[in-house]
Amino acid sequence: MPKRNRLLGLLLLLIFLIVVIVYGCRPSSGPAADPIADAAPISCLSFATGFAPQSVRLNPELPWVPGQIIFAGEPESIQILLESPRLQELELRPVVDIRGKEGEYQQGPSEDEARQESFAPGQSIPDRFPEQAVTLLQIGNSAIDVPSAVQLINDVLVDLNNSGTPVAAFPSPNYLTANPWVVDAVPWVVDAVPWVVDAVPWVVDAVPWVVDAVPWVVDAVPWNDGINPNAVIQAEIPGENTAATWQQWALIGEQSIDLYSSDGPARTVAQDGDGVDVVIFDTSPFDKNVKVSTQDLIGRELCTYHPDLAVDPAVEHGNTAEHGYFAAGLSRLVAPNSHHHLVRVLNEDGAGDLFSFISVLDAFGAARGGWENAVVNLSMNLREADDVDAGAIDLTEAQINQLKAVLDPVYHPLIESQDPIGLEIALIEVVQQGGVVVASAGNGSDLTQNSDVPTGMPALWDFTIAAAGTNAGHTRSCFSNQPEPVARLFAPAGDGDHRPQACDYPFPDPTVEPDYICPAVASAYDCEFALTSVVSTTDSDGNPQFSHWMGTSFAAPLASGTAALMVAERNDLGCAASPLDIRSTMVATADQALVNVPDAVKGIQSLCTP
Repeated sequence: MPKRNRLLGLLLLLIFLIVVIVYGCRPSSGPAADPIADAAPISCLSFATGFAPQSVRLNPELPWVPGQIIFAGEPESIQILLESPRLQELELRPVVDIRGKEGEYQQGPSEDEARQESFAPGQSIPDRFPEQAVTLLQIGNSAIDVPSAVQLINDVLVDLNNSGTPVAAFPSPNYLTANPWVVDAVPWVVDAVPWVVDAVPWVVDAVPWVVDAVPWVVDAVPWNDGINPNAVIQAEIPGENTAATWQQWALIGEQSIDLYSSDGPARTVAQDGDGVDVVIFDTSPFDKNVKVSTQDLIGRELCTYHPDLAVDPAVEHGNTAEHGYFAAGLSRLVAPNSHHHLVRVLNEDGAGDLFSFISVLDAFGAARGGWENAVVNLSMNLREADDVDAGAIDLTEAQINQLKAVLDPVYHPLIESQDPIGLEIALIEVVQQGGVVVASAGNGSDLTQNSDVPTGMPALWDFTIAAAGTNAGHTRSCFSNQPEPVARLFAPAGDGDHRPQACDYPFPDPTVEPDYICPAVASAYDCEFALTSVVSTTDSDGNPQFSHWMGTSFAAPLASGTAALMVAERNDLGCAASPLDIRSTMVATADQALVNVPDAVKGIQSLCTP
């Protein structure tokens, strides 16, 4: 018996020593280690656009800034146009000038014809451009409107080229840029058909998506309503173990991007996006007088930038300031260790101008030293001239042929498209320098009324990843514009609940007090009609809160986060896959055209290790 007692005592002592050793070796504080390793510290950039902002009151009936013209092209050509005697009647006054850089695009090693076909429907990415400049001009003669001015400049441009003076500079209006909810709305509020948002609770005449009233609150107790309390998704980040945002329909299930498996839940990929910058050009809810700052992006740092804009539209309602922060939060869910940057190029109404965007894009790229290992997220569209007589801004077929006969072939696809050449060149140069460009398809359709709108600019260009929207039923969102006909790609965007009769938000009746919680998928706060992400309002402890929103604006950052994972995986494998390889691989690995995170990452692995 004594011997047994001694053995028992030695066993207990051994157990005690093991416990002491394990306890002594544990982390000094905090919960279990984060399954996604901590991100490297973020470094925010410093850059200046170099001009004083001009406050402008926009005409909501026009898709451009009144009285302004953009010249884009080679600096010497711009000067020739400015000195043309025939243009003196316009009384053009240069406001500001920016210079681009010569870029050289590297296609990458793959020559797979099927993938080539998926991103080159009749067009190709130019190998290089001569030095480019973009100049903003004010029309001093108030008797001449923008379409008439562009028509005159086009005539002079063609005549100069026909006379033996090659002039590679092209005019365009200073188009308005906007997040997709305000592109077709008058006057910069979200009350255009089919999104009548003047009903409770979607009132966009106050803080847009009010997060302190049912049903759009994600800070109510209990946080873990309907969520597995034992699930560890992102430990050491306040609130994330139980936040509904991690288990929303857009991230788990066959209707999702398959970021999380339903067992756990656990991430379906080990890749976390480390070493990649995701740059969101959008609105910002933060103090625009502070040029550069860091903010909390659900437990990660977000760099925010508020550069001066050439045109600073007067704010009418200030309803969509949260838009860019919300988008950044969605990308961060997918690529938690990518560094996220939010750059304000749209005002609180979600409106901006083309020249300001080009100039800020150029300044950010210069400060960064180019666009390698970056994903550019554009949850915005260019306003097009749908409701005005815009025929005067287009070249005739004869003029197109005359210009193509003289000018460098690098410009031919741009002349044929007749899209704003300054923007197209600026974004092509991002791709030439190694950046991936992701853009939202737009929200102009209403499939319940047989209104089906094509993909908007810049998503329609074949060097971008264009994200159309799907709903929780795994079908196209009723408001989503068409996907690209060749490179079809969707990501979750939400949907109204009145299909097939109407494409409405859940509460179209202003007389009904909203007293119900959005039907649940994973929890009472996982709204099947919308996506869930962060908004700037914080709780008493300073933690970000969450709310719901829908639109292709938010399909884009889910695709951007996926692109960041693919770029990081490419880098880890030491592969030379190009931005267009990223695009074509994401399209080729999509599940019924829906972005699929694990398959996209595997697609890069297959591409890089044949």
